[in-house]
Amino acid sequence: MRWTLRVLVGLVGCVEPTQWRPEVVLLDAASPGVHGLQWVEVTSPEATPVTLQVDDGVRTWSVPTQRVAKTHVLPLLGLAAEREVSVVARAPSSRESAPQRFVVPPFPDAVPVVEILAHEPAEVEPGLLLFGLRANDEDVPSAIVVLDEDLVPVLWIEAEPPVGDLRIGPRGQLVGLVAGDLMEWDLCGTLSRHIGPSPYAEVPLDVPDGLHHEGYPLEDGTYVALSSELRAVDAYPDSYDDPQPAGAADVRDQLAVRFDADGRVLERISLVDVLDTTRISFDSLQRTPLGADWAHANGLAVDPRDGGWIISARHQDALVKVHPDGELAWILGDPAGWRSPWADRLLEPIGGADWAYHHHAPELLPDGTLIVFDNHNNGRTPYDGEPLSPVSSRAIAWRVDDAAGTVEHLWTLEQTATGPLYAAVVGDADYQPLSGNILRNYGILRDEPGGASRARVVEQHPSRPEDVLLDIRVSLPSELAPSGVNMWRVEKIPSLYPLDPSEVCLPPSAG
Repeated sequence: MRWTLRVLVGLVGCVEPTQWRPEVVLLDAASPGVHGLQWVEVTSPEATPVTLQVDDGVRTWSVPTQRVAKTHVLPLLGLAAEREVSVVARAPSSRESAPQRFVVPPFPDAVPVVEILAHEPAEVEPGLLLFGLRANDEDVPSAIVVLDEDLVPVLWIEAEPPVGDLRIGPRGQLVGLVAGDLMEWDLCGTLSRHIGPSPYAEVPLDVPDGLHHEGYPLEDGTYVALSSELRAVDAYPDSYDDPQPAGAADVRDQLAVRFDADGRVLERISLVDVLDTTRISFDSLQRTPLGADWAHANGLAVDPRDGGWIISARHQDALVKVHPDGELAWILGDPAGWRSPWADRLLEPIGGADWAYHHHAPELLPDGTLIVFDNHNNGRTPYDGEPLSPVSSRAIAWRVDDAAGTVEHLWTLEQTATGPLYAAVVGDADYQPLSGNILRNYGILRDEPGGASRARVVEQHPSRPEDVLLDIRVSLPSELAPSGVNMWRVEKIPSLYPLDPSEVCLPPSAG
């Protein structure tokens, strides 16, 4: 008996442990107004990380998670419409689920039409294009859109009211300005934060008027944006032909503000307190509910080296840097019309001047390079020169030496697949860190084929200003939006998973 028992015990000890594999279930989860998303649930009898292996017949990709759990609820992002998708969950030790297959539902009629005019996949910056697409026609939904590396729409999130400035924040969140407020969403379109002066904001913000440009978070968790208020001035010009100070006027002051997640204003810079309100440029005489549109600030960058604010003042044709204490550091722009003491702060050009006019979206690089999208309206100020003909918009870069008070022109990019273009309003130019390319956005083009406004996205390298690596025309179906579209900004993002997939989006509600 003892011998028999020992044999039985030995036999039991040789039995292989039960083999298990994860199971994938497609969730019928509610994500209203979001397309290109499928929620999946992965379960297993043991806590483990998993990786989703995805194949849509055109592309294959992986979605890994480091979280260790028996149940994972994960967003599958970046799905092109009407493709048949197979998804498999793989656990360590090569254990994998049976494949689950589904067909991605059609996208809405308001999905963008993308016409490829130039594309060199091996030379463009890797990543996906993110932008807010705004329809010019009423009753046509605007959206947050992502195009994959093949320039196919793979994410469409309805955004009503439309989103203006839009970007990815440091925590992987979408951040944009909507109807004067700053909002944050996760990448599945769920609103997570709403700060602003409107009565609809969850977090009140004490600024005189709505936020109108460049609302975004800094690395320390605070936010910056531009706002406005009415200010009375003693003397203001009333003519572009004779831009000399005349009678008193109300002007729309421009405010740069920094605030925290609780809506506390931490810094506030007024351009009326910094610049000469008797100087104007073209469009400074436009009337707004807050007075003459004197400066029209439309872009903001914070210098991490000293905390200075670099502000694009479109209706002054100037980029200005202001110290946090409100002292003017320098002015970069056409010197015409500036009088003392402001003229003393004009940067001195090295090797010749190349000025920008009515520009947008300043970007400051760590080496001091300053890039803007130069709309180049008029190509001059009211104080000098003859109007340029024709005018073309471009990206332009300078290197500023704060200590020496000098500026050096580095490069200009204005070529596209169809020649130079002119965008009178909005635009963007962004440095791409891996390739060194410049991605620029012509946000409203009124002379494109078909008559309605279109947007164009162009990518080039500054060392090869004639080579166009990417050029796409973005629109909506003409029968849906006969007046066309506009696009304030465009960004290239490395991935739709900037965080662990389990942290990218809030868990869905059951459908």
